[in-house]
Amino acid sequence: MSDRLAGFSWSLPIGRLFLTQIRVSVLFVPIAVILGYRLGWQVGLTLSGLLALSILAHEFGHVLAARWTGGFADEILLWPLGGLAFAQPGPSVFSRLMTIAGGPAVNFLACVLFFPWFYAPVWSWSLLNPFEIPVAEFSAAHWDREVLQLAFSANWMLLLVNLLPVYPLDCGQFVQELLAQRMPGEVAHRLSMQVGSICSWGLMGVGLMYGLMWVVVIGALTLVLSTLLTATGAGGEGYDDSFLGYDFSQGYTSLERSERDVRRPAQPGWWARWRERRRAAREAREAAERHQLELQLDALLAKVHEHGLNSLSEAEQRLLKQASQSLRGRSRPPSA
Repeated sequence: MSDRLAGFSWSLPIGRLFLTQIRVSVLFVPIAVILGYRLGWQVGLTLSGLLALSILAHEFGHVLAARWTGGFADEILLWPLGGLAFAQPGPSVFSRLMTIAGGPAVNFLACVLFFPWFYAPVWSWSLLNPFEIPVAEFSAAHWDREVLQLAFSANWMLLLVNLLPVYPLDCGQFVQELLAQRMPGEVAHRLSMQVGSICSWGLMGVGLMYGLMWVVVIGALTLVLSTLLTATGAGGEGYDDSFLGYDFSQGYTSLERSERDVRRPAQPGWWARWRERRRAAREAREAAERHQLELQLDALLAKVHEHGLNSLSEAEQRLLKQASQSLRGRSRPPSA
């Protein structure tokens, strides 16, 4: 990782979920304090918590999409603008695009789930305004609806932010992946960076024009990231197509860590894994049935050896015949 970006990756581990290590960026602390100071501590801290949960769901969207399309993922970094899922997509373009799109898709579904028309008798289209927080203060009578409105707002803002064509946000990565299908990777990278810089300057202009400081901050932050990443590619460090120390050249993130460079082969998709589990279960069941038949056959043969064939009852003779035929059939090699 470039030293210029080191501060953006400071984080703390908080545990594992679904075989995935979860880390939280220390940037959440000042953001929670700022939101609490600006919006009131109840609303601000509630929004901070909902934002963190929405980002976690967003990142698991990337993780599940990668695993579903034949890739793997084992770590998530919760970051204020959407986090990072350290995922290696499958070898196909479809897998890379689906891995990128998995995060915004989760936020879109959350927006549909939390949309106010399901629970608020009176609501306004102004709730779709991403520049305003829908709740100024919790009321005793309707606090539950207001929390749901904040959940909608958190997912709506995350969705819109990650639809900005600014690298390394999701849409910026999506655009770069599409460009990389028609031009060399370095050219696609630089072109996507230029598009992102223009978009960041536009955000800053809109924020200054309407006095929206948080929009200015997002524009400035994305501009700084785009500038640093472009400089990293153009300067003496060489073109490495990475963000926060994680390689994006293979798709969403291919987990090329500076501490440990571990490359794993692409994992089979969920359908292949399901078929493999079915095959293993069938083989285990057949082995158990075969062992049981062998035990029954040994017991009957021992009785015949001691007392003769006539000592077997009709049921035992049928069982002996069936067990012998079954074992002969299972041991017969398959026909070509």
